[in-house]
Amino acid sequence: MLALRVLATIVLIGCLQLRAGYCGTHSAVNDREVDTKPDFSQEPVVFEYIHESMRYESDGSGVMETQSRIRVQTTAGLNFAGQLAFSYNASDEQMEARSVSVLKKDGTTVTTGQEAVQDLSAPLAQGAPVYTDARQKHVTVPGVSVGDVVEYDVLTKVKPVLPGHFWHIWAFMDKFIALDEQLDLNVPTSVMLKINSPEGIEPSVSVDRGRRHYHWATSNMKTPPPIDLFKNFEFDVVSSEASALQLRLGLCFRPSKGGMRWRTGTGSWNAIAEFPLPKFAPKLRTLRVT
Repeated sequence: MLALRVLATIVLIGCLQLRAGYCGTHSAVNDREVDTKPDFSQEPVVFEYIHESMRYESDGSGVMETQSRIRVQTTAGLNFAGQLAFSYNASDEQMEARSVSVLKKDGTTVTTGQEAVQDLSAPLAQGAPVYTDARQKHVTVPGVSVGDVVEYDVLTKVKPVLPGHFWHIWAFMDKFIALDEQLDLNVPTSVMLKINSPEGIEPSVSVDRGRRHYHWATSNMKTPPPIDLFKNFEFDVVSSEASALQLRLGLCFRPSKGGMRWRTGTGSWNAIAEFPLPKFAPKLRTLRVT
């Protein structure tokens, strides 16, 4: 009887030690998981999501919509989220800030009215009159404070510069933390489309009822480096009417590795400059970059 008690005690102690050892190991694993979880608490802002959807037609017209949710985390982030600026080109684009709202920490929502939206010349146009079509919608976001969330929905209607063709450059987020970034492109299946995607961000493609759908999904979980406007940046000097058209179309500006671009048609990017000059050509002849 005594031997059985001793054996039971040994077994019980062994079980407790095994349980304790398991708990200790499990706790250490949990601690490591907590330690390796990204800490974005010191970032000025965090994009909880940014979703861009684009739909183009065979005549070159299109509609773009951007929806985003930004969490303000520091006082420095107020400078960004408190005054939003959305760029567009007035010659072929119409932009509307459909909604801008602030989700307060106490659960209330503050909606920004159209009186808070200003249509201003872009900084580039202020220093170079030739860029008079470069515009920005400035939205003053009222009552935003640290800990709040800013949501916006911006719609842009695009008319073709060259009938039957469209092109676009999209730069995935690399200056701020973005937890969820998605891009959707919807085009007719009859359109020949050339796409250059950044390495590691390839689209999924599907076809439905005569239209082709491209979908990109990514995130930026690294602390952004200091902004260097001239890093991975090239510029071509404009010296002819064709090159002037290239500059008008934005083709002289080559995005860095994180960017993506597409256009319709065949051949190289420079082939677009071989198209007949559109009606705005006389204005472009005065454009020179030296």
